[in-house]
Amino acid sequence: MKLKHWMLGILVFVCCNAQAQQDAALRLYGQSLLLGIPPQWHKVHDGELGGMHSVEFVPAGETMAQWQELICLQAFDSMAKRIEAAAFLAEFSAQYQATCRGEWFYQPLGDIPTGVQAMMGCSRIDNQHGNGQTAQLLAEVGYYQVLQGQNEIYLLHRSSRGTDFKGLQADYQLPGSEKLNSLRLSFEN
Repeated sequence: MKLKHWMLGILVFVCCNAQAQQDAALRLYGQSLLLGIPPQWHKVHDGELGGMHSVEFVPAGETMAQWQELICLQAFDSMAKRIEAAAFLAEFSAQYQATCRGEWFYQPLGDIPTGVQAMMGCSRIDNQHGNGQTAQLLAEVGYYQVLQGQNEIYLLHRSSRGTDFKGLQADYQLPGSEKLNSLRLSFEN
């Protein structure tokens, strides 16, 4: 009887923790990937333009043009042969800063297996995913990982938007931030 209760406890633990994320199976430039995303999120974009393939997810009820939370994976074809992950992140952050119309921050978080990570944000930035109409400038904060594949560079990030820049920054603070801990990308053979 104790064995049944123990096994039931393990089953409940696995079941409840499995609901914390769902896997999105992706194939970008011939590489099979599994991207962990929160439950109730849905894909709003999957396309390629000029050697960059991007896949974007938002929570239920949000759209590509109007989002408060976003997870984005971008794969840059054959880029790994031309640049290292750290240099790519430095260039990306410089471009991000150039579009910022307010207070800017960049916080490197060090190396991770096969790449680097950082947090960055802006207190007033244009809606890069809008529908071409003039939009309210919002604060945006995100956690970014740049991963070095065999041939591709992968930029994975989770970002949040709103009017409270300091509040968004607090949501991403280490340790234990759900926003930081929610990102998971694995390469399959």
